[in-house]
Amino acid sequence: MIKVDIASPVGGAAGGIENVILSWTRKLDPCIINLRVFHCHKGTDYLQGYEKAYSTGKDFQKADINELTEAYSAFIKENGAPDICVATNWPMMVKACDIVRRDMGLASMKLYSWIHNRISAYEEEGLLGAADMVCADAHLTINRRMSADIKAADPSATIYEIGNPVALRGRTGGSKDPLLLTYVGRLSYIKRTDIILEAMYRAKAQWRLRIIGDGEIRTEVEGWIKLLSLSDRVEILGWQQDPWQYCQDSDILVMASEHEGFPLSAIEASSTGKMVISTPVDGISDYIENEKNGYIYPFEDAAFLADILNGISEGSIKRCDPDECRRSVERFSEDNYFKRLTGIFLSLERTVQ
Repeated sequence: MIKVDIASPVGGAAGGIENVILSWTRKLDPCIINLRVFHCHKGTDYLQGYEKAYSTGKDFQKADINELTEAYSAFIKENGAPDICVATNWPMMVKACDIVRRDMGLASMKLYSWIHNRISAYEEEGLLGAADMVCADAHLTINRRMSADIKAADPSATIYEIGNPVALRGRTGGSKDPLLLTYVGRLSYIKRTDIILEAMYRAKAQWRLRIIGDGEIRTEVEGWIKLLSLSDRVEILGWQQDPWQYCQDSDILVMASEHEGFPLSAIEASSTGKMVISTPVDGISDYIENEKNGYIYPFEDAAFLADILNGISEGSIKRCDPDECRRSVERFSEDNYFKRLTGIFLSLERTVQ
């Protein structure tokens, strides 16, 4: 059995990384992987009673590598060292865990980085960057951009590009509305729903949009819809526990984001047989291929998106095959993800993937 720690600088809230960590606690075989989850900052409720969840119970006021180092060092002194430490969230946590193993003489403890956002964004916030992660023995990454950033800092780095686990949906049946678009996600500025609405306004055909999600700019979105005279063609359903049951009559998911770490909604949409039309955010360009399972258009280019919509409605741009859309994301399935992750932990060797 291999003892693996997930070491995080902050407490868990409700969000993408927390959902993935929770899935690790549920899907990794406990007969093979003895998984502990440690937070330097208080907050383990999201793990829903997982018995190997730990935190300091403290509420740090600022990021401080000394506090992170002291917290994880104290944890190891009390509970023993792992075979593998997976340092997550911040590059600073990777650095802190390396300091711990060197100061405590834990030469056999392997260190993996596991970052979930743009590394440059952390650096801008003073949470260190790719150059501070070269101390890790290997890196688990969720997209190609992240892998490239690490390679730029350390050309010899061992990188396992694993993405995130996705509970793939079944193919949706029934008739499809040929002019119905679906948007699934938060209503926030970074998602750029204004680009989607402008493209609908520019397009020749009377495209309709169903928005499944809510957020801080819902009032602004409703204002844009009214301004563009799209009120009779756009409906906002708000947040839904199972969004895909509300868009079975649509075969297109549309996105306009400025940034995504891992495009979960796009991958789930593909698994239902939908084609995805999106900006080239991280993760999207890793699996979307024009004409195969969707289309990619430039950031902030509503006119380009309108041209794609015109081509689809006029027949000059083909609709993607639903079976091909689903096949394109099978590698992200939970079974495939955890089989590969277990293999990585078992190998304990420096193999560039």
